[in-house]
Amino acid sequence: MILIDVILILSVAAGLFYMYRLRRAIMVVHQSRAELKQLMSQFAFDIDRAEKALTQIKQIGKQQMEELQQTSKKALNLHDDLEFLMHRGEDIADRLEVASHHGNKKLQTNEQQKGTKKVKAIVNLEGLR
Repeated sequence: MILIDVILILSVAAGLFYMYRLRRAIMVVHQSRAELKQLMSQFAFDIDRAEKALTQIKQIGKQQMEELQQTSKKALNLHDDLEFLMHRGEDIADRLEVASHHGNKKLQTNEQQKGTKKVKAIVNLEGLR
């Protein structure tokens, strides 16, 4: 009987020891669970912030793309205008060159006529003497 009592006491002591260890393990799990819950809450908050940031980035990118397209259209219009003005300038330069060439011929003809008149006047003056 004493042997049975000793075995029972040792079994109860072992049970208490394992119960104590199990209680400590359960407390650790509960603490870890609270920490995990806090981490999950922070993670969800961070995900929301990241989604908002991505939405803002997309909006800014869209605005920048629209501004770039408008600037590109303006640049193309300016390019077309400059090309038109350049062709007009070339046409005007060509007309001025032709007019200048004709003007030089007229000037030469006028100078020749004036020269002929001067020669006639000199001849007439000399004939009067």
